Amino acid sequence: MNKIFLVILTAIVVFTTNAQDNVRIVIKTPQNGHSIHGYKGPNDKVSLAYIDDEKTPFTGKFIEKGWDDELLSERNYLKGLLNGDFIEWTKRGETEYIKTKGTYKNDKLFGDYTEYWRPNHKKKECFYDAKGELHGKIVHYEGFSVEEPTTIQFYNHGVRDSTWTWFYNGGKIKSVENYKNGKEHGDRLEYYENGKKKYEAKYVNDKKVDLLSEWYEDGQLRYTCEYADDKKNGKEIFYYQNGKIEKEGAFVNGSKKGRFVWYKEDGTISEETTF
Repeated sequence: MNKIFLVILTAIVVFTTNAQDNVRIVIKTPQNGHSIHGYKGPNDKVSLAYIDDEKTPFTGKFIEKGWDDELLSERNYLKGLLNGDFIEWTKRGETEYIKTKGTYKNDKLFGDYTEYWRPNHKKKECFYDAKGELHGKIVHYEGFSVEEPTTIQFYNHGVRDSTWTWFYNGGKIKSVENYKNGKEHGDRLEYYENGKKKYEAKYVNDKKVDLLSEWYEDGQLRYTCEYADDKKNGKEIFYYQNGKIEKEGAFVNGSKKGRFVWYKEDGTISEETTF
């Protein structure tokens, strides 16, 4: 009887010893029904983690396994808060691999964080500061052929910053945006997959200013409009792909003002009106 009891207990709760202290390890399986849950008491500022019906916030390592004894996740807790490394696993066919890994400090992500599409093939990598805010470079990767970035972004302690770049498969630039203090500030550019420019605008503190331009895929100018304080303010012109003007008019403070003219492709006027 004692022997059977010892086997069951070992499958559920394990204690390991290192040079400094004891680490409690709780292993959850579909068979034993262990659970870890968050609870925020009346005097708690944050939700704390508890094992099953225990009354004391959990300190130790919580490991979750699947029906085939495969690892699903591993997290470390200190007094009910996530603290230390965490790993999540998944399977593709018969191959088990790391899906997500990172570190927590006082229940907030801290340091390097990585997600994977498949074994050793990254999906995302970034960094979190001591307050759990994104900081520095964030890279998103394409997931089905080679490991190449689809997006590169930057944050300054949780605030959008610097140049953000999107890529086509193969590495050609698709679009570029610039940020300062969390607001779009600078040139926004878009490109066709052939490398020719598709769109260009300038932003100051999240607002469009100066000349906005668009192009056809062959490089021919398609559209221009002047902006001030995020409103159309000046000449607006649409072009046919042959380079001739299709429509033109003007705006003042976002409202149409004056004569608007529509042209046929041969350059003759088809319609006009005045605002």
